[in-house]
Parts: sequence; structure tokens; C-alpha cells
Amino acid sequence: MHEIVPFTGQSTGLVREILPVAEIVRTLLSEAERALDSAIGLKA
Repeated sequence: MHEIVPFTGQSTGLVREILPVAEIVRTLLSEAERALDSAIGLKA
């Protein structure tokens, strides 16, 4: 664990907004579905 701790603060600058977890999960699933559909040629 001590190898990970120094890097935890470096990603905080990437946070642009605070969202409810339900919205984050919906977005994640939607993006994954689009990527998978695109990978198998269903959608552009």
C-alpha cells in the first residue's frame, strides 16, 4: 500500500465536477455500451 499512497494526490487535479454515484455509473455503462457496439460494428 505504501507504493500507492504518494500517487493519490496527483489525480485530484483531474476532478472537474462532483456527481452522484448513480450518474457516474449510468455514464460509465453508457460509454461502455457505445464502445462495445462500435467495436463489433453495430454503431458508429
